[in-house]
Amino acid sequence: MINQNQAPLTAKRIHVCHIGGRFGWSDNPIGCLEKDVFFTLFDADEESIKDDNLHFGSSHNINNSRYRFIAQCVSGKKETRYFNITYDPATSSLFNFNPNLKDFITNSGGFNYDLKRATQTITKKKVECLSLDIIFSKEAFLPDLLSLDVEGAEYEVLTGSNKLLSSSILGVRTEVVFVEFRKGQKTFTDIFSYLIKKGFFYAGIENGYSMHYASSLDYARGIGFPFASDAFFIKDYKKIIILNITDSEKVISLMKLAAIGLCFNLLDYSYQILHYIHSHYKTELYKTNFNAKYIGLCINYYKEYHQEMNKNYPLQKYYALNEEMWAPKVTNNTTSPKKINGKRMLIVIVRKFIKKSYRKQIWRLFKKIIIPLRKIHLKIMPMNNIEKILFDYGLKEQAKLQKLSRNKFLFEPKKLVKI
Repeated sequence: MINQNQAPLTAKRIHVCHIGGRFGWSDNPIGCLEKDVFFTLFDADEESIKDDNLHFGSSHNINNSRYRFIAQCVSGKKETRYFNITYDPATSSLFNFNPNLKDFITNSGGFNYDLKRATQTITKKKVECLSLDIIFSKEAFLPDLLSLDVEGAEYEVLTGSNKLLSSSILGVRTEVVFVEFRKGQKTFTDIFSYLIKKGFFYAGIENGYSMHYASSLDYARGIGFPFASDAFFIKDYKKIIILNITDSEKVISLMKLAAIGLCFNLLDYSYQILHYIHSHYKTELYKTNFNAKYIGLCINYYKEYHQEMNKNYPLQKYYALNEEMWAPKVTNNTTSPKKINGKRMLIVIVRKFIKKSYRKQIWRLFKKIIIPLRKIHLKIMPMNNIEKILFDYGLKEQAKLQKLSRNKFLFEPKKLVKI
């Protein structure tokens, strides 16, 4: 079980639980919240834990007050299994390679990665496995964010976290595969279905890799087949509202959820959460006075976003597909121009006098002009208040993406029909 004296952990901090990876793990956007985030990292054996400490400590430059490593193999239940230490230690797994994929490689980091060779078993170790529900059954502070890189056992770990997913866990970032890479492992669709049923929203994938035939040219492979990615799921905040906990505890969970949403660039979702807090738990919110970076982020973000909403939301126009767009086109040349409205009439006249080939040339010229203008505008346009808040709290990439989105919105034509 977990050594409680290994590192301090309180309910005020966002608790990230990462499982697997051996020799470290991929960067997580939540890390920008610094000391307000605590990491518990599991790996299957003591040897990998030693390497994890060296790699993680040196690459992330953090002290023992922010993380702890636990030598424990995690699966779906309490059981004894064999753990495969493979040629590439990062692919070590409870599952065996699926020989049906022996002819394939993936292009990882700019080089050809031989799937069969990388997952060749060098050593088998007998390990005692536990589920997360068992591991955290006697812990006071439960995981808020679950991060998985367990080489095929992701679905098992999730099913063994049934209680935690229904209570404390607010987000799941997991490696997923789109083919049965290892014999018997579950794929993306299984994980997707399970988490949706547990009350999570699917928020997208990143870091996707394709699968190609090994006997092919490096420069002539096409798009290949989808192989693996990292997928992110975030809890529906309404599931927290109905939990049998105090209102103060709900506010903390909702604040953490909003902060996680901001870190993963779910800006509109975080606003909905924070607006609900301000509308229903204002008294409890004022009692939440501890000095945590993510609390300050959420409060200041809501303030600026809400001001923008009051100013700009009433001016927004919404569009939908009009029934007329789906109506069959009238080919009768006797149709009177008087039946066409003024705006449509102008378009008809322009199209009549400008030949199709010229219209294409004009459009190409327009794009040549607008693309440089858009790039210049992106560089010189100042950040708005929402972007400044994100930037000031260390969410620099999120602020950059938001600014890019605002620039794109200004320059893209609106093609839908007004209601």
